[in-house]
Amino acid sequence: MNLFFELKINDKNSLMFFIPSDVEDKLNYLFYPTEVINLFDQITVVLKTDETALELAEDSIDFTIGSLYHNLKDISELPSIYKVGDVARLCNIDFYHESEDILDIPSCILWNNQQTMTFLYSQQGKIYLDISPRYPWLSEDREESKKSDDFFSFEDYIRDYKPIKIYELSQETIDQWRAQCSHFLKHVEKPSGIKEYDND
Repeated sequence: MNLFFELKINDKNSLMFFIPSDVEDKLNYLFYPTEVINLFDQITVVLKTDETALELAEDSIDFTIGSLYHNLKDISELPSIYKVGDVARLCNIDFYHESEDILDIPSCILWNNQQTMTFLYSQQGKIYLDISPRYPWLSEDREESKKSDDFFSFEDYIRDYKPIKIYELSQETIDQWRAQCSHFLKHVEKPSGIKEYDND
């Protein structure tokens, strides 16, 4: 995998975007992969820190960098009734119990996979990148999931819940990320009929 794109959070932490360097290793969700980087090529998003590298998403460029760009242009305000760092826990409770009263925060969600949920939101004038654990068996059959060697109950998840990383981002960082995403997306191959992101 080649590091294709990097967004610095601070001096020691980054969001890193990887895409296979060989065409035969690439995956495109709509077309046959080519040497040209396409909007629908699969890309892997990783949080890199001094201690670890944590995968946050594996999806198309459109749904990773494109989604991030849209959110950076219009950052959602987290209602004051919600605590910073507690959003994923509340989302997981709603999803697990299949509540009809789902939290009104879908625009805060950047990405999610089986292990993590990543949010971008503001509250009281501060901007946060919130990376928190997702209960791994939310979308799995309840009885089948218990057969997994590393299974733990939803009650254990709630009891032990804590965010993985909460970063407070400066407006300067947000502006830099927007510029980098915009530059990258302008140079990605797009099918005819797909408008430029800056024209949204």
